[in-house]
Amino acid sequence: IDVPADKVGGAVTADVGLVFPLGADVPASDVRLTAKARLTDGSARGVVGGVEIKGAAIDFELTDRALDAKGDILIEGVAAKIAGQRIFAAPPDAQPPVRVTAVLDSADRRELGMDLADAVVGDVPVEVTITPQAGGEPRIRIRAELNNADLTIDSLAWRKPPGRSAYLDGTVVKSGDGRITLSDLRIAGDDIAIEGSLSLDGDHRVQEFSFPRFSLNLITRLVVSGKRGRDGVWKLDVKGPTFDGKEKFRSLFSVGKLREGTAAASQDGVAVDIAAEIDNVLGFSEVSLRKVKLALSRRKQQLSAVDLKGTLDGGGSLEAQLVRDRNGRRQLVATSTDAGQAFKLIDFYPNLSGGRMRLDVNLDASGAAEKSGVLVVDNFRVLGDPVVSEVVGTMDEASPAIDGKRNAKTRMVRQVFEFERLRAPFSVGHGQFVIEESYVRGPLLGATLRGKADFGRRRIELGGTYVPLQGLNNAFGQIPLLGELLSGPRKEGIFGVTFAVQGAMDQPQVLVNPLSIVAPGIFREIFQMTPQDPSVQPREEKEGAGAVKIPAAARASSSP
Repeated sequence: IDVPADKVGGAVTADVGLVFPLGADVPASDVRLTAKARLTDGSARGVVGGVEIKGAAIDFELTDRALDAKGDILIEGVAAKIAGQRIFAAPPDAQPPVRVTAVLDSADRRELGMDLADAVVGDVPVEVTITPQAGGEPRIRIRAELNNADLTIDSLAWRKPPGRSAYLDGTVVKSGDGRITLSDLRIAGDDIAIEGSLSLDGDHRVQEFSFPRFSLNLITRLVVSGKRGRDGVWKLDVKGPTFDGKEKFRSLFSVGKLREGTAAASQDGVAVDIAAEIDNVLGFSEVSLRKVKLALSRRKQQLSAVDLKGTLDGGGSLEAQLVRDRNGRRQLVATSTDAGQAFKLIDFYPNLSGGRMRLDVNLDASGAAEKSGVLVVDNFRVLGDPVVSEVVGTMDEASPAIDGKRNAKTRMVRQVFEFERLRAPFSVGHGQFVIEESYVRGPLLGATLRGKADFGRRRIELGGTYVPLQGLNNAFGQIPLLGELLSGPRKEGIFGVTFAVQGAMDQPQVLVNPLSIVAPGIFREIFQMTPQDPSVQPREEKEGAGAVKIPAAARASSSP
């Protein structure tokens, strides 16, 4: 490799020796030259990729056949090792490559202008090979071993944990304007295969990329491209036949990670505009969202625009938009003409069928809550829910049979429940999901619900009132004053039984208090087994704090 003398510097100490036979007329071929030298405080500027090399300490060994070199260098302040050989009798294209190796942590990558804190965590061994070419620039190839790194593509909810194999390699091509292109780029591993190219500017920042092949989890197949504008905003274009959305949908319920910003990200984050068209987004319960069109923008680690449209299996629609209220607060509004399929898609509640849904989420909630919102579903059915069936079954056991005999074997267990409306206000924060005063109403069954799911402690504490035959039971509920006395402050109905779902999330207990059915509605709150005003708590409560006492008459059992 030809290195201009005016771009290198350093101090050299050397020992040189000549070996030759004593005698007259010694031919030149019998003279052998040996030398050992050490370069200290070496420096070079713009030799490879425009980077600056300082503090080089390289040992050279010279023979009559070759020159060997190896040592330590600092590339833009990052420690690396270099090794190479020059064979005197070989042509340029037959010379062995110069190898530069380093193990880059997050700080090293930032020093080199490659701040990938949002996507790469951990140490990454890197090898750069510089191979001479006949009559042209040397061929530079880079390879990074990603086995021990934690890789994340946040927008696609994809993650490669440490220990799973993966690597990156590509060819470095320099242009006259100082830009560097990484062509023939490949990122491959157990469940990732990306091929394409990317370009870096003079400061080694990625400016543009194109990945005609972008495959994740053996199912996702996309074409992804992006370009950074002069304003620093990335314009991303995503198209393809298939996207496995299960991990993305699952991330919606990672309550402890719902903050839009991350500690690893910079203060302003990455500004991005995404335009996506995907034929088929695969969800849970073998439900898909088809013909998906998405326009999304993010500024300063926050969503600033969302417009999503898609068609569910069966023809129902699913749409979501980001709007702002009068105070400028961001509101995410999602609607669907088939709530059951929408819930199955994201694995929210698979027992619901049909219905129209509207979900309003306040992304700029105040206080301890990071987000708050309201879920409303109209005209739907619940199929085969084990908790609902157990509460209903307990209620039936507590009430006399029509013929006056208590024969549980002859009782019919209902598996389908019709409902007219569900309304569930909620709030999210500090790893907690709080359901506020919610209700579900139907001609044969109604219920109120409130409580909290603490994902940090992995515990659930929900409770409310079950109202049988609500259409008839609540006939007096609309009468002023008398309605509240007979049906309760929430006008559930004259007769109702309080229940709770409590304990570890993996196996909660269903608790029912049959005695509450004999209490008039206004006194039913006395039998409630959950706190009246559940809320997001900034700090985790001490073990046992706020524990709910179970009435002696309650019946406890386990349900999945």
